[in-house]
Amino acid sequence: MTSRNRETLRNYFGNGKLPSDKHFGDLIDSMLNMTDEGFRKSPQNGFEVATPVGYDTLISFFRDRNPNTRKGSISFSGRGEDREQILFQVGEDEPYEDDEVRLPVLVLDAHRKNAAVLGDDTPLVQRVGINQAEPRSTLDVGGVVRAEGRMGSMQPEHADQLLADGKWQDISPPLKGCQAFEVMAGVGLPDSGRYSLLHAIALNTFNPADRPLQVLWNLFWPRKQIRATQAYYSRRCDQLELRWHGGSGRDGEYRLQIRTRCQYADDVGQSARIQCQLTSLWFDPLMSGSSNTDNSGGATTGKKVQKAAP
Repeated sequence: MTSRNRETLRNYFGNGKLPSDKHFGDLIDSMLNMTDEGFRKSPQNGFEVATPVGYDTLISFFRDRNPNTRKGSISFSGRGEDREQILFQVGEDEPYEDDEVRLPVLVLDAHRKNAAVLGDDTPLVQRVGINQAEPRSTLDVGGVVRAEGRMGSMQPEHADQLLADGKWQDISPPLKGCQAFEVMAGVGLPDSGRYSLLHAIALNTFNPADRPLQVLWNLFWPRKQIRATQAYYSRRCDQLELRWHGGSGRDGEYRLQIRTRCQYADDVGQSARIQCQLTSLWFDPLMSGSSNTDNSGGATTGKKVQKAAP
């Protein structure tokens, strides 16, 4: 029994015809059966697709109904329930070189880190890989990224209240350990002739204290570096400044701060608002990834800063 097109089936069951069991078998094989085919539609889940036992491919794409020209597919990685991936492949009908490794165009990865030890209560780690079979970050790209622009999304909690009034204001959450940020900030009063832009890389390792004899030393060999590039229109007083401020050492808590050198005030005396974008560049504040006894990689989200070990 084989599947038939509609015209053939109509001839089997036309007026005056006497279909045989073979004809009925062809009719059944020519229809889609939700149970046998592995897909169905339900109000709860919408369109559902399941793979037969022992197979991983969910959907394949062909050109001109030619079974030898599979242009792409969506499949499971076959890793199992502990770390299941959904793979998007294209160009599968193209010839392979002997030593070529064909990477999936897109990988959707979700697993629970250390679930075998800690159980199912561990946080779900979700990652996306582009031309990367084993994504190690939230978005892992195995190639060149091209974009019209880039913005830091780590906004200060009070971003709308960063006033250009000459006072120091926090732009980072409380920090400990080793930290690195990229800062892009700007301020200005429209039609006033007073504008300033700042781009900076700010690095800090446990915010070492500036003792009296170290002040002069730090002028030439700073231990908590902020390297800034400035552009401004009008007076030097209109420039933006950054600094590290707070405690130091193992238990020290500190922040990154910003200010204008003088106030940007409008005609009624209200201060302009500083626009600030902050991008985190380092995610292992305690350097746990450098330990010879810890192979976990030490990567953290940066949202929760661990307390330094004694």
